[in-house]
Amino acid sequence: SIRFDIENSEAKVSYLIDPLFQGQGLGTALLAKGIAYLNKLNREDTCRVVGYVKKENIASLKAFSRLGFSSIDEDVCQVKFVKHIR
Repeated sequence: SIRFDIENSEAKVSYLIDPLFQGQGLGTALLAKGIAYLNKLNREDTCRVVGYVKKENIASLKAFSRLGFSSIDEDVCQVKFVKHIR
């Protein structure tokens, strides 16, 4: 599942892969398809996608990096990723 919470020109993304299907690259594919769908909606009020990833979630860290997100903020527990889509 994937969800975008849109507020102030920013789409905060959350996604989840069933544990039975993890490790197959589906997170990267789901994230890419979700962003493509968001672009297809052509919402003028949304210009960037933001995701927060726990540092121990290596698969999600790689997924965001593979899709060209920039890590712009980091604290002890998580990394903030941002990608401009417009």
